[in-house]
Amino acid sequence: ADGHASSSEKKRIHELMTKVRSPWSDSQVDDRIAGFIEGVQRDGYRRTLAAALKDVEVFKHMGKQDVLVKCLDAVARADDKLTDRELQLCQRVKAVVEAVAAA
Repeated sequence: ADGHASSSEKKRIHELMTKVRSPWSDSQVDDRIAGFIEGVQRDGYRRTLAAALKDVEVFKHMGKQDVLVKCLDAVARADDKLTDRELQLCQRVKAVVEAVAAA
């Protein structure tokens, strides 16, 4: 939500990717985190968020929307600092999940 990822957030992402049995290696996860942060810095928060919200539908088609929401909450809370912006982001993703589920 802030264009940065704390070490605790990165660690939590790695833990979650292992838990969901992601086929990505640790270096691939690191590359994707870095790419996402670069996207926020290059394209801005709003544009990157809009692109990410479009991808939420993929989780719905896979039946994994609940996993997405739980993981998002876990990462947002990883550093014990849930900012207003992080909370708003979680709420927007949940709203998109609910809208996609209703469609």
